[in-house]
Amino acid sequence: MLAFRYLTKVNSFLLLVHQIRQLKFLLIIGQAVIVGIVPAAIAINDNPTRDVMLKYRTLFNIFPCY
Repeated sequence: MLAFRYLTKVNSFLLLVHQIRQLKFLLIIGQAVIVGIVPAAIAINDNPTRDVMLKYRTLFNIFPCY
């Protein structure tokens, strides 16, 4: 019974690790999408304001790719 309880704890821990890894992967993908969309939006805008560029730069600094 004790071994079974130990195994369930280990299993739940491994599941948690797996979920964290998946979340990290999703964050990386989401970040890549943001990094792709923002410059495109800036390029579409005829006169990109300094404010937009500044917002993009701060966003990029919050989530560095590397």
